[in-house]
Amino acid sequence: MKAKPFFYMSATILVLALASYVGSSRAGSQGTATLVTVIDSVTEQPSHWALDSSGRLFYRDGSGWHFLAQSPAGRAVDLRVAPYHGNNYIIGMENGDVYTFPVQFPPAGTIEFTYLGNVFAGTVEAQSRPWGAVKREYRK
Repeated sequence: MKAKPFFYMSATILVLALASYVGSSRAGSQGTATLVTVIDSVTEQPSHWALDSSGRLFYRDGSGWHFLAQSPAGRAVDLRVAPYHGNNYIIGMENGDVYTFPVQFPPAGTIEFTYLGNVFAGTVEAQSRPWGAVKREYRK
C-alpha cells in the first residue's frame, strides 16, 4: 500500500516537468520582453511601428510584422512620433535616456539612433515644504 504515494508523487513531478517543457517552447515565454506600444506611421504607406520592453523595434506592412532594429541599451518605455522634429520618432528609456531616429519606410539599411539626453540629468528644482504640509496633501 505504500506504493500509491510514491506513484502519485512521481506522476505529479512528471506532469510539472512536462508542463514546464511545453510552456517554455512557446514564443511568448522565450524572453522577458513585453509590448510597450504600437503607433501609426507618419509616412504615406500604411504601416505601424511597435516597440517592446527590451528595445526591439518592429514595423508592419502588408505582409506582417518584421524586426527592424535593436534600440540602444536599456528598458524601453515609450515610442512617439515627433512631427515637429523633422518627422522623427522618439524612444524613451526607463533610465531617462531619450533617443530619436528618422522615418524610413520602407526601411533601408540600419537605423541611426541619435541621443537627445537624459531627462533626469542636470539640476532639478526643489521646494522647501514643512512635513505637515506634505501629510495634508496626501491625507484622505
